[in-house]
Amino acid sequence: MDLTPPRFCFYLKSLALAMALCIHSISASEQADHLERKIIIGTSEIVGKLTKERNSTGFYDRFLSQLDNVELVFVPYSRFDALIADGTVDCLFPESITTTSNPEQFIQSDALSTVQAFIFSKMPYQSHQEFEGSGVSIRRGLSYGGVRQKLAANYVELGSDEALVKFLELGRVDAFIAYLSDVSEVYKNLNITTHFYLPTLPIYEAKEAFVCNNTNRNAAFIIKVNSQIKRFLSEN
Repeated sequence: MDLTPPRFCFYLKSLALAMALCIHSISASEQADHLERKIIIGTSEIVGKLTKERNSTGFYDRFLSQLDNVELVFVPYSRFDALIADGTVDCLFPESITTTSNPEQFIQSDALSTVQAFIFSKMPYQSHQEFEGSGVSIRRGLSYGGVRQKLAANYVELGSDEALVKFLELGRVDAFIAYLSDVSEVYKNLNITTHFYLPTLPIYEAKEAFVCNNTNRNAAFIIKVNSQIKRFLSEN
């Protein structure tokens, strides 16, 4: 190769241009992948409300079906923390930032709904403290605002809301704790009369929303989803 000064300069300029075009191409490709990659949302089934079934009329199902460029990953509640911590999912739903141990690492959308958890029992009661030392079942992976620290009961963790209702019906526990909105459909499906609970005495209240890792991409998603929540609630 003839690398006399004029030709050498031309060679260097050509090489620099080729490298610049290559870098630009890679950068553009990365940006396209960044924009096109779906938001991965970790979630868990709620009977009659949030399911894997297509064309479901559940409240959360109808909202989620309106979101573009998202992918739902159904997992037990007990895996929520690990999946968002290692980046397997971008967001969790339904979730509340108040139950996280490091809230500064996350961002949260507006609430899609506010739900209340109650103690359900076969026998009437007047206060939560009546269940101290009793056998109380609870959904695995849910903290209900740190209820274990508030009420010193003997907790039994179960994998579904249906299991909670059945365990109490069979007398294997004295009570269970659950969100009323989560177990209402279970009682209907099992054809069982709802066990006693005090409507005026919830043990916990939660605002159910999208909780995401605090990144620019997820922040843009939260802005978009907030506008969709506002519109959805006004129409429903």
